[in-house]
Amino acid sequence: MFSGPQEPDTDFFTLPGRATALAVSRGRIAFSDGAHLWLKDAATSEPHRIADAVNPGALAFADDELFWGGFTPEGSIRAINLATGDLRVVASAPYTSALVVLGDHLYWAQASSRKSLPWIWRARRDAASPAEPLVHGSCKLGRLAGYGATLAWCGGGEGGAYALDVAALSSAP
Repeated sequence: MFSGPQEPDTDFFTLPGRATALAVSRGRIAFSDGAHLWLKDAATSEPHRIADAVNPGALAFADDELFWGGFTPEGSIRAINLATGDLRVVASAPYTSALVVLGDHLYWAQASSRKSLPWIWRARRDAASPAEPLVHGSCKLGRLAGYGATLAWCGGGEGGAYALDVAALSSAP
């Protein structure tokens, strides 16, 4: 259970297996056990399986969709519509370690040990355009965060934390 200084005032549930990725939004929690995606929301007392997913490295909610990226050589960014259960591929994205939704775009970190390769990418949520690289350099396991039009990250080969105003990019979110 919880081992912090005080007990939380919310109900707990037990994750089935080991959680490999996690996302929270508007009273919903999504997680992966390495082979499946699970969802727990206010309407359900226990998590229920919503999709199969091979080794997701990152999850992110946007409206009524859940996006995830696989931490595998053949990985891709996929989405499931939580209302209909429809699945779709958004972009090819091997070794996804972090995923953020800002406006109409997805931003993700791709693990890479070669400085010449991009490790932060973006693509439109509706998959209307190809993925575009944003940041080059080595990164074993990058982390991203976003709010409004700001994308922040850490984990690059040089260390430190950085931020980018994505509204300043040519096709803003």
